[in-house]
Amino acid sequence: MPSEGPVCPAINTNETTRSSGNINVRPVEEADREKWDAFCAEHHAAYGSFYRWQAILEKTGRIPVFLLAERHDEIVGIFTICIFRVVSARRAVSTWGDGQTYGGPFVTDPEAIEPLLDEAEKTVARRGAASILTLPDPCQEHFTKVCEAYEARGYRGTTAGQPAGIHQMDDEQTEHIFRIPLPDDFETLWKRFDRDVRNRARKAEKNNVEVEEVDPDDFWKPYHDIQIQVWRRLGNKYPSSQRLIEIVQYVDEGLHTYLARFDDKIVGALYAIDAGRVRFLKGAISHDDYASLGVNNVTYTRAIKDAVKLGLEQCDMGLTPPPAQSGHHRWKKLYRGEIYPLLNYKRILRPAASAIDSAIARVQDRAARKFSYGHPALDALGPIGRAFLNWTRR
Repeated sequence: MPSEGPVCPAINTNETTRSSGNINVRPVEEADREKWDAFCAEHHAAYGSFYRWQAILEKTGRIPVFLLAERHDEIVGIFTICIFRVVSARRAVSTWGDGQTYGGPFVTDPEAIEPLLDEAEKTVARRGAASILTLPDPCQEHFTKVCEAYEARGYRGTTAGQPAGIHQMDDEQTEHIFRIPLPDDFETLWKRFDRDVRNRARKAEKNNVEVEEVDPDDFWKPYHDIQIQVWRRLGNKYPSSQRLIEIVQYVDEGLHTYLARFDDKIVGALYAIDAGRVRFLKGAISHDDYASLGVNNVTYTRAIKDAVKLGLEQCDMGLTPPPAQSGHHRWKKLYRGEIYPLLNYKRILRPAASAIDSAIARVQDRAARKFSYGHPALDALGPIGRAFLNWTRR
């Protein structure tokens, strides 16, 4: 979503610490950076949970709310969320602005869940948020307890756009992620992959599909071109390059960008973000005309192999649609990763503002799907046409 600049005052890190029993919850401060990042790295938290993402979010017009829960100066939980404007209202979303990385309570002690939720809700409400949308990290030890806490507070749980709860999920209709444990050498991991993965990767190499890591500045234009072609076929609205631009501009470490070539033509792409001890694979995409070459297989394999070389411990393959809706689930399963269910939780704080926002968003989405691929004609209208396109892509 394109940035609209800061939407609310900067967070005051001197807010009063709140206590619950012997657990204190307060905003993170610069002095906490080392132990905050050590906590995230040790427990394999999502990339958007690391301290430096506060600055990234601020640069893109979001307002980060990073809270820590501590007992006797030891961190036992964190809560990462940000606030930004969507159409007409403010929305609090877990960590990254599009909600595509895990956030919410991430705890090593379940007693920290309630005080973290209490403080997060009060903080975003003070800043005028109309709703809260979170995607709790499913890889954490106390994921079930986090989900139960959300549901007890009246949050609406969904997966793949359908109502769901931690104890009311249909595996065939549930989104998942796959997290691959990485050994010390790639050969061990390669033998663990399903034979179909190995065969398709070999086929791609035999057909001279080459994958190279490139400078981010050389990545985004070809990536976006392939994305337009694929999304058009899928019936999705025209993809905005703004999120990609924000990533390349502000992610100052841990970003890796890969392009796959065949006969000097770019046929696939993938980017990855390393944080702590985990590589997060993002946005793998391949040109429809070359799908039979095994482009995605060889691109994934290269990115995973590089993660092993760097000594990382896990590789996250990202959100995967439900098995009943897409073959991606079966395909990613062939990499033998550990599987975790995904649940979004939403709570309305200001019903009127949220209703207006939702209504405008629906109009926006319909307009984007109908008109956005006619962008050359709209661009010909000059500033008015471009303004309309930018509006539909938000």
